[in-house]
Amino acid sequence: MKFLDQEKRRQLLNERHSCKMFDSHYEFSSEELEEIAEIARLSPSSYNTQPWHFVMVTNKDLKKQIAAHSYFNEEMIKSASALMVVCSLRPSELLPTGHYMQNLY
Repeated sequence: MKFLDQEKRRQLLNERHSCKMFDSHYEFSSEELEEIAEIARLSPSSYNTQPWHFVMVTNKDLKKQIAAHSYFNEEMIKSASALMVVCSLRPSELLPTGHYMQNLY
């Protein structure tokens, strides 16, 4: 595994920002969306349970429906060319995995 040197890490952290405006005309390729979802899927989780599922949304009507149920950032949701909806398992759905992990050893 290749590690970033300290200066590159510092640069990446200092240049991090939250996007407020999006190019609604940009179209992600299906390969780009799959890569983004795969990177997110590989994020670390406790006991590697990965209690999530990612849904990529590019349909304008569907984005409007999602925006209508959002607590904030409705315009940002509608203007983004793609959304990644993170679906999480409920704690009760994690119990079987937790019991298995507890009794593993």
